[in-house]
Amino acid sequence: MTIYKTITFGSIDVSYRDDLDGGGARFGQDYLSFIPTRIGKIDHALEWCAGPAFIGFSLLAAGLCAKLTLVDVNPAATAACRETVRNNGLGDLVRVYTSDCLDALQKGHVFDLVVANPPHCPDGTPHPRGYSQLIYNDVGWRTHRKFYQQVPEYLSGEGRVILQENAGLSSVDDFRVMIEDAGLELLGAFPCVWTKDYYYVESRLSKTGSSEMRVPR
Repeated sequence: MTIYKTITFGSIDVSYRDDLDGGGARFGQDYLSFIPTRIGKIDHALEWCAGPAFIGFSLLAAGLCAKLTLVDVNPAATAACRETVRNNGLGDLVRVYTSDCLDALQKGHVFDLVVANPPHCPDGTPHPRGYSQLIYNDVGWRTHRKFYQQVPEYLSGEGRVILQENAGLSSVDDFRVMIEDAGLELLGAFPCVWTKDYYYVESRLSKTGSSEMRVPR
């Protein structure tokens, strides 16, 4: 039986293990300051690379989204998410998928906001605090590139993708071409509210491209 720690966001007790924590309970909480002023409340949010979903569950607890979908490639992470869903009676509001990027998402799922604290390091350098490679390393940005190719299919017409990146390991120019190649429009890079060590890369469906408009569900 897995023993979990818990951290509470609003009325939600989030289950986690230390080896699954990639920073979402710390700098990831900056989203709660950024989203209200940049986006406001939305219907359905997706957290990619969710880990224990500190970011997603905190958005839900704060009333910034009404529904939540969580995706992570690590079965241990999604098991922790399902534990949180069970313990808090969130089965009607939260869906959880074990998935390489968005491979496991069903067609027709549409999101108004996609957030993530994804792997930040573009090579194989070990994390100084010992984070696993699964949490920290995205060699050659392969996972980012796959994500951006997949995500347009799941965005509502006004949906936004807002990823949190490490300012010491990347710049917005690392992602610009992959965003535009996917048929998305880069809206810009914005510093985090609480710390300058991280920044947001925001994009949406291109208004001049061929991506069809989608209705939120």
